Amino acid sequence: MTGAVKEGRGEGIGDLHGAVGGAGAEPAVAPVEHAEEAVHEQVDIDVVADLQIAHVDRFIAAFEREFHVDAGMVRRSVAERSSFNIFDQATMLKVDIFVAAEDAWVVEELVRARVEAVDVDGKPAAIRFATAEDTLLYKLVWYRLGGELSERQWSDVLGVIKVQADRLDRAYLRHWAKHLKVSDLLARALG
Repeated sequence: MTGAVKEGRGEGIGDLHGAVGGAGAEPAVAPVEHAEEAVHEQVDIDVVADLQIAHVDRFIAAFEREFHVDAGMVRRSVAERSSFNIFDQATMLKVDIFVAAEDAWVVEELVRARVEAVDVDGKPAAIRFATAEDTLLYKLVWYRLGGELSERQWSDVLGVIKVQADRLDRAYLRHWAKHLKVSDLLARALG
């Protein structure tokens, strides 16, 4: 299902992408669709956003009606360049927002994100999706940061590799895995 959003998710992703972009930040969605859907049901949405302190009030205002947003957590996460989550109050859909670090790879990842049309309320919306390679690198970093304990993250890594197979740019992966200090994990995943 490359380039598509799971049925019923287009509206939420389109609204989310529009609101993050409307807050002045540059968003890219990291979809599990690069991986094997049978691995697990997606229960959250991951977004990388180049949020700055100047964006925080607009970001909170854009989401606080329909989402549970902890304003203090958002401010801390933006200042620390870390992550936070928001929850849709109607569906309890969790959205993980990863604040883009000031890093050469993050800049490259945001540049490489592909734009695809997604149906939002019967109208096409241009959404930026992370490439399979960048999704894989994020999963490896998150796996490492979690103490290499998350079976879900590792399963996603292997799923991306299985589904994307020969389409993956392995030179790109090796280059940035070294930069991100996950070369050992990439080598293990690639077998």
